[in-house]
Amino acid sequence: MKGTPLKQPRRVRKRGSFFAEAAYAESIFRTGLGDIGGAVSALQRALKLAPTYAPAILSLGSVEYQRGRRAEGQRLFHSLLSLPKSTPDLCEIIDEAGRFLIQMGAYGDGLALYGAAVDRWPAVAAFHQGRGCCAGHEGIHAEAIAASERALPIEPGSQELVNDLGWCLYEAGRLEEEELPRVRSARVLR
Repeated sequence: MKGTPLKQPRRVRKRGSFFAEAAYAESIFRTGLGDIGGAVSALQRALKLAPTYAPAILSLGSVEYQRGRRAEGQRLFHSLLSLPKSTPDLCEIIDEAGRFLIQMGAYGDGLALYGAAVDRWPAVAAFHQGRGCCAGHEGIHAEAIAASERALPIEPGSQELVNDLGWCLYEAGRLEEEELPRVRSARVLR
């Protein structure tokens, strides 16, 4: 069939992954040396060799946000959501992208990323937690409370999630006596 791409042999794919990981490691080394241009070039090379290499996608997305290229950073971060669920450490990498956005104060972008992540992985508490944090910063208190309430059953013993729910209720002006039993019943004493 003319024009149909051939599937690469496994040996070629493995070699591409090896070189992508090497380029990614080079980017870390160059960053340590202060060679930001070289680090960015190495990240771009890593993604050319392995377009689905999640650590390089995360790093280059972060760089693009820092360079003021928000749309490109956002595109890279959202591309993580379409990777196979079997991708190593994928949920942690997506959460790291979301936490980066929170640190940058890009709460709307974080809310979109975490919202899409929750749609694909509803059983990951960190995605609900990130969504709640971003929604709270955006002043969408009902969504922040709902996200915190969804996270608690996933990790019922997490004091951090209980605290997040309490903070969401406080920010919404709803930390009244009738709300406290929900927060108390969610807490598991150690």
